[in-house]
Amino acid sequence: MRENHVNRPHLYVVVLQPGIPYSAGVALPILFEYSIGKREEWEKWDGKSFDDFARGKAALSWRMNLSSQGVILTKLQLIRPGDCLLWGSSIVGGVITGVSSVQPFFDEIFATMTSAAIVGETSYYADQMAQNLDAPDFFPLS
Repeated sequence: MRENHVNRPHLYVVVLQPGIPYSAGVALPILFEYSIGKREEWEKWDGKSFDDFARGKAALSWRMNLSSQGVILTKLQLIRPGDCLLWGSSIVGGVITGVSSVQPFFDEIFATMTSAAIVGETSYYADQMAQNLDAPDFFPLS
């Protein structure tokens, strides 16, 4: 990327566990979180930081089954008190990812790339399992 193309050298990524339907009052089903950059350099707004925003974007997508951009730009009437009003989340193949720290369009690009990479990697392993005639017919429980 060009120098100064993105506005910060940090990024926070939250990926939710696929396949868990939204239910009010249930904790966000976080599969993993990843931080890039120095947290001590992060800015805060109203006591919230990039990790809070990334989780908020992912939570909105989990509840609405849409990218946060899709909700904010086309379904604003569905926003509830406490919802994150920034966009930067994506859903690809059921994988929900929220990203925060740079411009919203870049947050969404990085979220989409993360979700797509997970789906692609999973497809690779599914193909490997399909080629193995001795593979179990059901995914192992442990």
